[in-house]
Amino acid sequence: MLRCGELSPLASTIFFDDDPQTWLAAGVKGWEAWFLQERSETARWLAAVQNIITPTLPMASSPDHTLITHGPLDVSPLAIEYPLLSACCLSGKTTALRLLARCITLARSLSALPTLRWNRFDDGEWKIAVVETARGWLVHQARLTTSGNILDYRIISPTTRHAQSDGVIARELATIPLSLWSQQLQVIDPCVAVNIVE
Repeated sequence: MLRCGELSPLASTIFFDDDPQTWLAAGVKGWEAWFLQERSETARWLAAVQNIITPTLPMASSPDHTLITHGPLDVSPLAIEYPLLSACCLSGKTTALRLLARCITLARSLSALPTLRWNRFDDGEWKIAVVETARGWLVHQARLTTSGNILDYRIISPTTRHAQSDGVIARELATIPLSLWSQQLQVIDPCVAVNIVE
């Protein structure tokens, strides 16, 4: 609906002040100029959050075996886009980089030829499939019989990783004032409704 429908020009105006494909093609230097000029609502939001510095976790930038390890791991769009964004002028400004990574994901989704990163591999007797989603890497694990019947099936969603007791959400919220929590949660995982109770 956004890509080809009537909302595409609106999304382009609100987020990029440009066509998504043109915005994507500008690369890091172009995105820095876009951010500094603050001509769209998103660029202004990015400017507003650039000084919110939060801790980082190990990042899973590729759809590989790293995603089936235990423990805290950033699987968000920031992790996915980090190899590209590490040279950005916002480097070290985690919240702003998270928002910029979301913009990249949205622009790829709105462009005429969206790219989707994925992988599949084996881990012992488990068959693993990984796909990029708006929230980050989504992992499906299946254990099959020799005849193809499913013995066990697991899903590790980005939200599952983000919401672990030592995950991205807990670590980032612990370092910022309560007044910024709602905004920070939207940047980390906008697909999940959250009610903050004091």
